[in-house]
Amino acid sequence: MADLREEYHTFQKEHPDESDVLKELDDLISDYDVRHETSLKDPFLTACFERIDPERNWEELVRDAENYENWWGKKKRRATALRMLMTLQIGWPEHKGLLEFDWKYLIGILYAIKASDDGVDQSEDHVPVTYPPDLDLELLERDLPERTVPNCDIPTILTFSPDIKNNAVESLAERSINPEANNHHVVYVIDCTPETEPERSAITSIRHYAQALRIGGKPLNDREAAAVLLNESQGLLYVGYSHEFPKRMNRHFKGKATGGANFMNLYKPKRLLDIDDYPSDEIAESEEIDRASELKRQTEWFVYQY
Repeated sequence: MADLREEYHTFQKEHPDESDVLKELDDLISDYDVRHETSLKDPFLTACFERIDPERNWEELVRDAENYENWWGKKKRRATALRMLMTLQIGWPEHKGLLEFDWKYLIGILYAIKASDDGVDQSEDHVPVTYPPDLDLELLERDLPERTVPNCDIPTILTFSPDIKNNAVESLAERSINPEANNHHVVYVIDCTPETEPERSAITSIRHYAQALRIGGKPLNDREAAAVLLNESQGLLYVGYSHEFPKRMNRHFKGKATGGANFMNLYKPKRLLDIDDYPSDEIAESEEIDRASELKRQTEWFVYQY
């Protein structure tokens, strides 16, 4: 079992500039120019994967992903495969998907390459490399409280499925709302509460992680704060607005919608609960904030509004 937390966090402090990290990464990946990379392009993801383990096939590995779907695009499959390999190589947390070109993710890739070069065996038992080194590992290993899915008083408009885009068009039409882009300004509410049986391993991972951070007095991001409420058997709601609602619902389903990608890639959308149309984006944006505030007053559920 490897514990690379000290090295990972020390490197973060000493390299606050993304360009420095890219230079270090470029020195390790000789056959791909990383220095001017700005996004998770397919060739970049593939080059990183193959540099960590040239013997593995990313297409074979990603098929072992717990929630793998045949409709996943190439980028999602490559990013998921790279995250899975990083988990095996350095204990990259399962709930921290590679969703954006982020400085901390790049450092994780860098350390996965270094660990591979240093002969660190791949294992599912490595200490999570992002876990604060000043926190006792015992906190991470504590039992989780039993979790139940609470009842939601808001009736379901539709459930999320591969047909969500067409179903969203129909839902707007049923409410006499024009489904064409820029002809509506919709505020919507989605239930993102994960199922308990079976509970996805990424959800279990962040529940442990968030519980440890909370007990240890560490700050929590939105996804971790949501996990704390899951541990209290509360639900998760997402409030958003869009002038291209059917397309936005499809992107939410695929974990790609701007603003909500980090949240919904982990907490998958389950049910659409509410739709309200407004005269303009400006009004809808204001109403979105008001709707989120209203739900926070009315319920103990976690309400995410980007």
